[in-house]
Amino acid sequence: MRFLYLALGCLALPLVASAQSKIKDGTVSGSGSLPNSAAILELESSNKGLLYPRVALSSNTTTWSLTGSPIAGMAVYNTNSALSSVNTAYPALAGGIGIYYWDGTGWVGTKPSAGGDFWSLTGNAGTDPLVNFLGTTDTKPLRFKAGNVYSGYIGLSSYPGGGSQDLNTAFGYGAGGDVVNRMTTTGAFRKMTAVGHMALGGATLAAGANLTENTAIGFEAGKALAGTSHRNTLVGSIAGGGISQGTLNTLVGQAAMASATGGDGNVFVGQGTGSVSTGPFSNNTYIGTQAGLNSGGSGNIHIGYNAGYNNAASNRLMIDNSQTNTPLIDGDMANRVLTVNNSLVIRGSFTSPIKSVTADYTLTETDYTVVCRQTSAITISLPDPATCAGRMYYIINNGTVSVNTNYSFEVATGVTQNFIPRALQGISSPNPNFGQKYLLQSDGTQWVLISLG
Repeated sequence: MRFLYLALGCLALPLVASAQSKIKDGTVSGSGSLPNSAAILELESSNKGLLYPRVALSSNTTTWSLTGSPIAGMAVYNTNSALSSVNTAYPALAGGIGIYYWDGTGWVGTKPSAGGDFWSLTGNAGTDPLVNFLGTTDTKPLRFKAGNVYSGYIGLSSYPGGGSQDLNTAFGYGAGGDVVNRMTTTGAFRKMTAVGHMALGGATLAAGANLTENTAIGFEAGKALAGTSHRNTLVGSIAGGGISQGTLNTLVGQAAMASATGGDGNVFVGQGTGSVSTGPFSNNTYIGTQAGLNSGGSGNIHIGYNAGYNNAASNRLMIDNSQTNTPLIDGDMANRVLTVNNSLVIRGSFTSPIKSVTADYTLTETDYTVVCRQTSAITISLPDPATCAGRMYYIINNGTVSVNTNYSFEVATGVTQNFIPRALQGISSPNPNFGQKYLLQSDGTQWVLISLG
């Protein structure tokens, strides 16, 4: 009889091994209820739960904390609250503790969320702007991706890689370049704002770089900015797009300073201002559509549509509304000369400098009227006429003796003199044009008496 029971038991083993099982409140498939036809094991209870194996995981990546080889699909309940995200592809759950499963490479945390704890792809309802938000609650930055490429970044006061990279904001495909897309501990990349496709997109992580306090808004604005470029403000599509090294530039307008490779202290306002010249050039101010478009000098001021369009000089003031190289107002700031290339109308009185002398005096470019009140002979020194063509001086002799000049001046055809007589001598002189008030002008070769007061 015992042999018969043993034989029957052996025959039943294969059937038990391949059968489905259902556990219901401690009873195994004996409750009269079969498991779901698709399940190898079904658990059913109204007052009991499933208890996962409790394990203290040491890493969320390849370190295996269990006995044996890792098998994809293994699930455990981690009890290690210090579990950190060594690999960002396998982030730890908040607080570390929770259910994880092994996907063949790392531990994936699972945390079912309540309906109101996540942002839906179709939008959320019932939110409170004083409570609900998108963002982080620690000091780590917030990032966004489009097409699996970083396209948004909002930084606070620290960065995952450490170093001096903080307070940065970037939105747009490739905006902010490597600086906001990767971790770094080299260089200084602080207080940068990049908005637009590839705005500040060339920012790199080179050691010693100092890309601080740059603002670029617009398609490829400041795209090439690198090195120690800092404190630039670039607003407009490809504004400053070619600058690789530059500081303290303010560029506002589509393609403003778009081709220049470098420059400092430039202020360009208007579409296409300084957009063609490759530079580098510095300390220019261009205001107006395409002002200084192909201008290559430094220290220039161009105001008006196309003003200074092809100017290659430096330290030049040009005010006009065309591409002409003889603008309505043309200033040579290096030599302090202002030219008006047309009629000049002054509606009202005007002021010119006046000086009183009693001794020898050398005239400068800031002089005009000189009143001589000497009691003994003096000399007024005129500048070389070849160096100041067009310049005028008004010399009045109210002294008691003649005033001598270092250069002779023409008073009539073939007649020159080098003194200005006092009033009585002027009246009784052989030439009735002589008097004590002389207006002299340089013709670029000699001084000429052009008016007698």
